[in-house]
Amino acid sequence: MLIFYHQHSWHPPENLQTPMLILTGEKDAVTTVKSLEDSAKRYGVDFLPVEGAGHT
Repeated sequence: MLIFYHQHSWHPPENLQTPMLILTGEKDAVTTVKSLEDSAKRYGVDFLPVEGAGHT
């Protein structure tokens, strides 16, 4: 449970300039495609859902 708490309470700095790519498997049982897509939009970075993949 601590991992999920930390994951939702930590945010990168507003002026983040590190290149990022957010990707997820469309069958990921740990997180949703929508939540990671929303994160990518928030930080203005590329998002790639991997068709047929789970959480590895």
